[in-house]
Amino acid sequence: MRLIITRVCLVFILISAFISTAAAGKEDLLKECTAAKDRGEYTQAISYCSQALALDSSYVDALYWRASSQIKLKNYSAAIIDLSQELQLQPLDAEAWSLLGTTYRRSGNLALVYCDAKRALEIDAKFSGGYMTRALIFDDMSQHDKAIEDYTRAIENNPKLVEAFNNRGNSYAALNRYSEAVSDFSQAIEIYPQFADAFFNRGYIYFSLGRYDEAIADLSKVVEINPQDAHAFGVRGSSYAVLGRTREAVSDFQQFLAMAEPNNKRNELQKFAAEYIAGNSSK
Repeated sequence: MRLIITRVCLVFILISAFISTAAAGKEDLLKECTAAKDRGEYTQAISYCSQALALDSSYVDALYWRASSQIKLKNYSAAIIDLSQELQLQPLDAEAWSLLGTTYRRSGNLALVYCDAKRALEIDAKFSGGYMTRALIFDDMSQHDKAIEDYTRAIENNPKLVEAFNNRGNSYAALNRYSEAVSDFSQAIEIYPQFADAFFNRGYIYFSLGRYDEAIADLSKVVEINPQDAHAFGVRGSSYAVLGRTREAVSDFQQFLAMAEPNNKRNELQKFAAEYIAGNSSK
């Protein structure tokens, strides 16, 4: 009898040790996954999460972060599979519903985006991510007033959410409400002084309003933060050109053309930049 008990205890100890090792292993792998994602190494992040899931196929955190990395690589179908599996295991995860909606949006399925954002908000009415996702859909449908309402709700729930201020600023700009747009971009910059998108957006509004010196100041900040932002060079070059600062305009347009892709949406600006350089190359 003692021998049997000893064997049973030994088996129990071995099983417990295996479970403990697997748990520790999957948690370490998840840390590696999130660290790799933060570094922009999305393929490596996916590999770490996949290893964690090999230890525990129901590990919801690994499913979530693998999906998040898949989205960065535009592997939307794989991300949808992971998020759908996670939501089967954890159906009240508002963040996962919101991320699933974002994934559907990027893959072009707007109807499912709205449903998933709505589901996220039903689970947690104070979840800013749900309002952000739904607001993006309203912007896609040019329903900017509704988008502004949702961005405002997101800000009420999280007053430091810089993306909400930036996005709401874009919605205001789409409605030609430039003063409110500038105010939102400025608020985003106050919260996060290195937010290049907000500087660019505010600079572009200044350019559109003929406030060229202010546009140059903001766009200069953009290229300081991100020296590879071709569009910032293009718009700043246009500001210099309007002010008659030919040498600076030519320099910026040269930078712009060197970095801009030939088939993007800025072809008109590319054409203007090339013509400006050709006509002022000797100045």
